[in-house]
Amino acid sequence: MLSVQAQSSMRNFNPVAWQFKICLNKESLCILPYHDYLNFVYSCPPDEREEKWDKLNQIAVTINDKTIIPSFKYVSRQVSSDQAIYLLYSIKKKIEKMKEHGIVNYEEITTLESKINALLEVAWKERGRYPGFKNILSVFFKNNFGSKSETIIDLMVDVIVEEYGSIENYLEGKDRTKQTQIRGALEKAFKLASENFEKIAFLAQFDFTTRQFENIMTLLRDINFQEVKKNPYLILEKYHFKPKKEEVMLEDSDFGLGLYNFDIALIPDFDFVDWSTDYHAESPERLRAVIREILTDSALNEGSSCLTRSEILRKIEEYPLYYINERFRIDVDKLVLYEQNSIFRDAFLITPIFGKDDVIYQLLSLREIEDTIQLFLQFMFNKSYKIREQDKIAIDEIVNSEKEKHGPRLLEEERRRLYYGIHENGFLL
Repeated sequence: MLSVQAQSSMRNFNPVAWQFKICLNKESLCILPYHDYLNFVYSCPPDEREEKWDKLNQIAVTINDKTIIPSFKYVSRQVSSDQAIYLLYSIKKKIEKMKEHGIVNYEEITTLESKINALLEVAWKERGRYPGFKNILSVFFKNNFGSKSETIIDLMVDVIVEEYGSIENYLEGKDRTKQTQIRGALEKAFKLASENFEKIAFLAQFDFTTRQFENIMTLLRDINFQEVKKNPYLILEKYHFKPKKEEVMLEDSDFGLGLYNFDIALIPDFDFVDWSTDYHAESPERLRAVIREILTDSALNEGSSCLTRSEILRKIEEYPLYYINERFRIDVDKLVLYEQNSIFRDAFLITPIFGKDDVIYQLLSLREIEDTIQLFLQFMFNKSYKIREQDKIAIDEIVNSEKEKHGPRLLEEERRRLYYGIHENGFLL
């Protein structure tokens, strides 16, 4: 390796082998039928292909969520359980569109759908009810056990499974009368968990990394925990993080939180799980979070900070976790009702469209930023600065210096007027 790095063009050669082998099971391997669509497109003359290309775009599984994109950089990267579930539903939603098109053999689509359902069953089972249990414990234990936290947590989980039957039973308070005869660090660990039990039990249901839980615990210093417990989507709204270098280990990384992280935890698919929560998909708190995500994505990716109610309803229908929309239909009447609610009014500027039975939504926070920028620009355009004698001396020195460098190509008087104009106009200054 040293001999390789000694070469002038190879001095930055990474000694870590980034490639890794992935074993594929042909029984669960899913190949999307893009080639069937390509054959469909090229089976007709070029001037008739535009509509057919549109059908291919409709079934293409694109990676647009900012929290998932990093997992698809540099070919591949491990994904969390929530991300896997989200992506599988994204594929399943596209399969429904394939059925509408009738381009791919129905038997092939049925086989593909069956495989996706089998993978969803595995993904939900792997996720479980409390996927964040170990990671949230590591945050609480970090200052007490340091590098030994991981070992302590593994021992603690073993004891919990032995005494309570499962982590679920322990966190849900089932048969917690048992007394475990433990001593030392493990006894201290159980005591810490008991002292923070309510927070641990609540946060453990989310599939977050250790770093994300650390950021959330910092966030909870400023937000009342009971308020967050009542409306967990507040975490999504208030969450901030500083992008750091991409960590190799998934639990050390933080690419932000997605709406799907909360929906999967709080509104599970009963086709694959036997547990439920007290949270509702059609609640104003969740819909506020959904619309915030839609408006934010529109501003960042489409350059539009405003959307009509009808556009928002269409985008809600496009949400990959479509089982939620199938169970809880969000219609115009529901939004009209919530638009009078302070939960909506505190987050959105909602403006009626003259002559139409529709309104325009805009993030209130974004509108406030736009208003601030507009006031600043108006102030700067109207502001003027009078050139002082010392400014003229400084400008002459700059112009003379540039004259020496550029020679006759530089028009001194023109350059001097330029600098005068820059100084006299507040905006340019």
